[in-house]
Amino acid sequence: MKNIIKKENWIYEIDSWIQGPIISIIWWIHGNEKSWVYVLDLLKKNLNISKWKIYLIYWNLKAIKLDKRQLDFNLNRMFVFDKKYKDTYEYKRAKIIKNYLDLSDVSLDLHSSPSQNSPVFVICEKNSLDIIKDFPIKNICFWFDNIEPWWTDYYMNSIWKIGICVECWTHNDILTTLNVFNVTINLLSYYGMINCDNKILWNIKKEYFIAKNSYITKTDNFKLEKKMNDFEIIKKWQLIWYDWKFKIYSKNTWKILFARDRKQIWVEWFIEIKRTYMKK
Repeated sequence: MKNIIKKENWIYEIDSWIQGPIISIIWWIHGNEKSWVYVLDLLKKNLNISKWKIYLIYWNLKAIKLDKRQLDFNLNRMFVFDKKYKDTYEYKRAKIIKNYLDLSDVSLDLHSSPSQNSPVFVICEKNSLDIIKDFPIKNICFWFDNIEPWWTDYYMNSIWKIGICVECWTHNDILTTLNVFNVTINLLSYYGMINCDNKILWNIKKEYFIAKNSYITKTDNFKLEKKMNDFEIIKKWQLIWYDWKFKIYSKNTWKILFARDRKQIWVEWFIEIKRTYMKK
């Protein structure tokens, strides 16, 4: 049984009217990441859940219409609210969305990358490792809450709930859409919300990475020495970037995430990750 209710500001509710945990599935926190709009429309029209409730959330409405990553500021850095951003569109939008996260037990935040060379990967904390064990994804990153206390995953974990983020590959590619679909169906199946008797079991060996450092820009002219893809190896003492005229060198031989040129001061714009091993 399915009952779709349109809530405020492009937020939809699918309710089975059977009590249980609530999941928020989040699209378009960045307005230029649109590969999975078809999946959202498919779920709205065809998804029949056997129990519990789902919120389907379009996030950054104005940036979506302009095909921009953001309007005023990164919406996914607004979940430890800072009053200096209170007049931005993203701050006001985050306050609305936070109300639905407060009602939810699990959030699934879906993203894509501008690079075709960046792999698919999951960001979560250890409280989610059993949930994502059958996701069709090799790379699993955690400990982000220790260095990036601003986004949806951190917020959910901070209130003793579950926050999962998936980088589903590159913008505007059919494989990204398929990754979104597989991850979403896998999560709903884990919680028994849909019948998946013929579910594909993805026997993919996982590799685990710990987030170690996050670089905060000191000027509004942050420029990489060269273009870098997610999970690219950086070597110790390698020249990686310039913060205005200051040369910055890597202190470790690790891997890098989210390295981009930026024109904002006092924001984090890349993360170093280190391979680790999980006990079975």
